[in-house]
Amino acid sequence: MSRRQESQSKAKHLSNRAGALFASFPVIAGLLLAAVTFVVFWPVMHCDFIALDDPGYVTQNIHVLSGFTPASVRWAFTNVEEGFWQPLVWLSYLLEKQGFGLEPGPFHFTNLVLHTMNTVLLFAVLYRMTAAVWRSAFVAALFALHPLHVESVAWISDRKDVLGTLFWLLAMLMYVHHVKNPEGGNSRGKIYYCLALGFFTCGLMCKATLAILPAVLLLLDWWPLRRVLGCEPGISGFNARPGRPETQIVKPKTLLLEKLPFFALGAIFVVAGLYGQKEIGALRTSAEIPLMLRVANAVCASGHYVAETFWPADLTAYYPFPKIIAISTVAISLLILLAVSVASLWAWRRYPYLAFGWLWYLVMLLPAGLIQIGSHARADRYTYLPLIGLFVMFSWGLHESWKRWRLPGGAAFAIAACILIACAAQTRQQLRCWQNSEVFFQHMLEVTENSSLAHYNLGLVLRQKGDLDGAIAHYRAALEITPDYVDAMINLGNVLALKGQFEEATGCFHRALQLRPDSVAALNNLAAVLVMCGQGDEAAREYGRVVQLSPDDPEVHFKLGHLLAKLGRRDEAAAEFKNALRLKPAYPEAEEQLRALDVRILK
Repeated sequence: MSRRQESQSKAKHLSNRAGALFASFPVIAGLLLAAVTFVVFWPVMHCDFIALDDPGYVTQNIHVLSGFTPASVRWAFTNVEEGFWQPLVWLSYLLEKQGFGLEPGPFHFTNLVLHTMNTVLLFAVLYRMTAAVWRSAFVAALFALHPLHVESVAWISDRKDVLGTLFWLLAMLMYVHHVKNPEGGNSRGKIYYCLALGFFTCGLMCKATLAILPAVLLLLDWWPLRRVLGCEPGISGFNARPGRPETQIVKPKTLLLEKLPFFALGAIFVVAGLYGQKEIGALRTSAEIPLMLRVANAVCASGHYVAETFWPADLTAYYPFPKIIAISTVAISLLILLAVSVASLWAWRRYPYLAFGWLWYLVMLLPAGLIQIGSHARADRYTYLPLIGLFVMFSWGLHESWKRWRLPGGAAFAIAACILIACAAQTRQQLRCWQNSEVFFQHMLEVTENSSLAHYNLGLVLRQKGDLDGAIAHYRAALEITPDYVDAMINLGNVLALKGQFEEATGCFHRALQLRPDSVAALNNLAAVLVMCGQGDEAAREYGRVVQLSPDDPEVHFKLGHLLAKLGRRDEAAAEFKNALRLKPAYPEAEEQLRALDVRILK
C-alpha cells in the first residue's frame, strides 16, 4: 500500500470514528440529562407529605387508602373529586398505595422519575425536529433544573403536571414521526398519527388544560417542521437531519383538518374540567373576581413568570390574589409583553425561534390566564410547560449570537454551564422549603403578604403538634385577613373549646353557620360543645340538623342516639341506633347501646 493510500485509509478511519462519536452524542446527552436531574432533585426523597391538597389526594382519601381494588378503580374513572376528572392520576396513587403503603418516599420517587422522563423526552422531541444536539440538550437541562419547576416535582398533589406532560411529549414525538415519516400517506404515518391522538387522550385524562396541544402542533408546523409555505429550508435555527427526507409543504386548510380530532377531544375534556371545578366551587365567577381584575392579574402574572425565569427568588406554592392591582404595574407588564411580542414577530423570518418560543409561552399560559381556578394569583406549576418556549428562545439565541460574533465555543459552553449550576443550586435551596408542612407554610408566610391560607394551614400543623396557643394565633391572623374564612372559624372554635373557652368557641361556630348554614362540621362541633356545657337538649337539636344534612352517615345517627339515651329519651335513641345499624351493619358500638336500652336487635 502506498503512503498516499495509507494516509487516505487513516483519514477515512478517523472520519468514521468521528461520525460514530457524533452519532452517539444524543444518547450521551440523554443519559447525562437523566443523571443530573436525579442527582439535583434527590433531596425530594426525604420530603414529607404537605398539608395542602395532599390529604385530599392521598393521606386522607379513603379510596386511595383502600389501595388498588376493583371498587377503587371504578371510583378513579367516575369521580370528579378535587374538581378534576383525572383517572390516570388516581390510578398512579392507587398503585403506589397498594405497592408501598403510605410512605411519602415512593410517591416522591414517582414524581422524580416522571420529571426525568419528561426531560429526556423533551430533548428527544427537539432533537428529532431540529437535529441540534447541544441546543436541544440545553433547553432540556433548563427545563430539568429550573427552580420554578420544583413545585411540580416536590408536590405529590401536582402529579397531574408531570404525568400529563409525559403523555403530552409522547404525543408530540409521535406527531413529529408522523410528519417526518418518509411515506407520510402510508399505514406507518397513520399509526403515528393515531398514537399521537392516543397519547393526547391519556394526557387529557391527567390534566384538561393540556387541550391546548393542537394549537401548539400548528405552531410546530410553522417552525421547526416547516410545513407552511414560506418556511423554506435554510432558515436560521434549523438543521436538516442527514439522510432524512424533508417535510412536505401542506395547505393551511389541510393542517387545520388534520388537527380537528385533537380540537374535538380537547373541547370535550375542557367542558368536563370546568364542570368539575364548578361542582366543588373552585371556579371563580365574575361576581367573586371581576373580569377586569382577572385580566389585569393575568397580564401581571405573565410578566412575573418571565422575571422569575431569569431571577427565581421568593418562590412558593400559593400567591394570594390581590384585592387591587396598581394601574402602573399592569401598564409596565403590558408594555413589556407587547414589546417582546412585536420584536419577536418582526424578526420571524430571520430568527423564527424567537417568535416560536414566545408564542409557545403565551399559548401555553392561555388556559391559566382565561380561567380563574382557586383564590391564587399565579402558581409556579403553571410554568412547567410554558417555560419551554422561553428556553428555546434563549438557547437558540445564544447559539446564534456566538456564531455571528465568531466567539470561541468554549465560552458559550462555560456560560451555559454557569447558568445550569446556578439553577441547580437554587433548585436545591427551594427543595428545602418542601421538607414538611411546618417549614412549607412558614416559608410561604415569609415570601408572601396577607396569606390567610398559609396562616390557616400553619394553625392546623401546630394544633397537631399540640401547640394550641400557636394555632389560635394563626387562626386569628387568617380571620383578620379574610373575615369570612369559615374553616378558620370552625377550627378556631375547636381549639378554644379544647382550652375550655366554651363561650368564645360557640360564638365561632355560630358565626360560621351564619356564613355557611349547611356546614356539618360547624353543627357537629357546636353540638359537642353544648354537650360539654351541659346543654343537652340544645345539643340534640343541633345533632338533629346534622342528621337532616347527612342522613346516610351512621356516625351522626350514633352520636345523636348516644345523646338522646343520656337525656332519657329511650325510644328516640333506639331509633337512631337502629338507623346507624341499617347504614352500617357491622357496628358493635350501636348494638351494645341497643342492648343497654334492652331493645331487641333485628338482623
